[in-house]
Amino acid sequence: DLSSGINAEWPLQPGLVQSVCSLAVQTLNITKGTHNKKSGSFVRGCVAYCYITIPSILCHFTRLDLYLHSGQVALLNSSLVQCNSLFKEALSLIGEVPPTLTGTDGRQFSTEKRLIDWVSRYLASLVYVPDNPAQQPLHIFRWSYLHRLSYSTLLPLVF
Repeated sequence: DLSSGINAEWPLQPGLVQSVCSLAVQTLNITKGTHNKKSGSFVRGCVAYCYITIPSILCHFTRLDLYLHSGQVALLNSSLVQCNSLFKEALSLIGEVPPTLTGTDGRQFSTEKRLIDWVSRYLASLVYVPDNPAQQPLHIFRWSYLHRLSYSTLLPLVF
C-alpha cells in the first residue's frame, strides 16, 4: 500500500544507509578512535550521505529509526553538528507520523506504541549528546521539549 509507506519504497535505500553507517563505525575502529583529517572527512561524508538519503524513504518509522541510528553514529564519531541536525530532523518527522497505518493484510493498527518506543530511545540517546557551549545548556532537550507541544495529540504519554 503506497499510502501507508510500508514496503512501498525502493528496498535498497534503508540498507544503503545502514551500510554507510557501518562504514563510518568501521573507520572509527580502524583509526582506533582518533580520526585524522582524511578519516574525519570520510566519516562526515558518510553521515552527510545518510542525511540526504533518509528523506527519500517513504516509511515514517524506517526514517525515524535511520535518523536516530545515523545520529548515534555521528555522535560516536564526534560529528556533533551532524548529530544535532539528524536528531532535530528526526524529531520534526514525528509530526508526520499518522495515528494509524494500514498493514499488508489491510488492517488498521495504531502507531502509538511504536512511536513511544522510538521516543524513549531518542531521549536515551540525548543523554550522551554534549551541550554546545555557544547555546543554552541542554539545548537539544529543550528543543525537543518545545516541539512536543505540536505533537501532543500523538504523544500524550511520553512527556
